This record gives sequence, C-alpha cells and structure tokens, in this order.
Amino acid sequence: MHRVAFSIFGFPIYSYGVMIVIGVLIGYFLILHRNKKLKITDSDVITDCFIWLLISGLAGGRIAYVMLNFREYANDLPSILNLRAGGLTLYGALILGSTFFIIFCKLKKLDPREMLDLFAPSVLIGIGFGRVGCFLNGCCYGMHASAPFGVVFKDAGVEGMRYPVQIYEMFATFIGAGFLLYYDKIKKFKVESFILMSAIYAGIRFCIEFIRESFPRYFGLSIAQYFSLFLIAIAVFLIVKFRNDSKNVKKAEKSEKVEQKEEKKSKQNSSKKKNKKSKK
Repeated sequence: MHRVAFSIFGFPIYSYGVMIVIGVLIGYFLILHRNKKLKITDSDVITDCFIWLLISGLAGGRIAYVMLNFREYANDLPSILNLRAGGLTLYGALILGSTFFIIFCKLKKLDPREMLDLFAPSVLIGIGFGRVGCFLNGCCYGMHASAPFGVVFKDAGVEGMRYPVQIYEMFATFIGAGFLLYYDKIKKFKVESFILMSAIYAGIRFCIEFIRESFPRYFGLSIAQYFSLFLIAIAVFLIVKFRNDSKNVKKAEKSEKVEQKEEKKSKQNSSKKKNKKSKK
C-alpha cells in the first residue's frame, strides 16, 4: 500500500487521485487522437464534453459509493467530499455520466451514438488506472488468498493475504480497450462499440466479484453481479437487434437499387421501341 504518492509543502497527494488523473489524461488524449481520424466534431467541443462527463462521472460514482457504504460516513458527513482518499462506484459513474453525456450531445446537436463510440475505449482505460489507484489505496481488495496469488494490504485493516483483484481488473480493462480500438474497423452500426464496452466491463466485473470482498450477497451473488448480468443481457439484445436492423436496411437498399436498374432498363427498352416506330 502506498496511499500517499508524495507531499507538497506537507500537503499529502494521494495515489488514488494521481492514478485517476493519469487515466483521465490518457483517455482524453486518446479521444482527441481518434477524433482527428473520425472527424466527428471540433476539439473544443470534445474538451467541453469531456469536462462535463468527468464532473458528472465523479459525482455519480461518489454518490453511489456513499449510498452503499453510508455507515462509514454517518458520523463524519464532511468526509463525503474527500475524494482524494478514494471511494467511487463505477456503475454510479457510468449511469450519471452517460445521462449528462446524452444531454450535452443533444444541446450541441451531436450524434450521441458516434460520441459514445468515440469515448468507449477511454472509459475502460480510465477504469483500469482507477483500479491501480484502488490497489495503492488498499481498498476494493479480494478475498483471502494464499501465496503466490495473495498480497498483504498493510494499514487497510484486513487480515492475511488477499487477491489483488484491482490489478486483475486493470489488465482486463486494458485488453478490452485494445479490442475496442480494433473493433472500430468491423462494427456494423453506430453505438455498437459503446454497447460492447458496457458488456465487456460487466463481464469483467461479474467474474472479479467471485474473489472480491463484496457484501452483501444474495443467493451467492453481489449487487454488482446482478447489475452486471442485467447490463450483459441488455447489451446482447441491443447488438443482435441493431445488427439485424442494419442487415435489413442493406437488403432494402439493394432491392431499391435493383428496382432502379430495372426501371432504367424498362425505360431504355421503351425508348428504343419508340425510336423504331418513329423510323418506320
């Protein structure tokens, strides 16, 4: 554990916050780089959108975390605002962040589907660096484990060795982000990358929860796992539906082209017949 990364004039800068900032910056520059190729909108609009998404995401993540762990803050309500010490719920960040994101796109008259695809890989990268911050902060640890898989989280108030699930999730999200960058080339409809990103993270989180110290559990699964299953089901439904819709659109376009060709041929044949009659 290295909760404090460094100090400035005696003021501690926490590792969790440092990792969040690194993830945010890398994600932001990746978005700008991809926007140059995709040419969705101006870089200034991207920056404004990113700032609002960051603020709403942090607020949503903090609100959800406090609601799930209110006992920690019941006797010290001002500590709710202390984000430097960690304490965010990713699903809360995604829900509120996505809501503000769609509102912003409508106000700026942008296609939210294209923007969501643009931001999708960066979301997973940000999550990955956030989990590194959790590891250094000593929170979100796993269940009891033995060597060589276990890690001792000193000063975290837990006994024995624990699974470093934060690091597992980091690697999984980085791999997922790389896959999304490749998937851009083969996606069939707008917003497919974002939907796939949601399913990827939900799948990662569902698996990680089996060895993560998460309570309460209902029928052997945590609340996060039930929400993960819900997200995966929605993602699969939307991908299948929109892919079928895109196929139907392509079929309709082909049939229209065939009809247009046939009309042209019939017009040409009729004009030829008229010319022959006129010559006679």
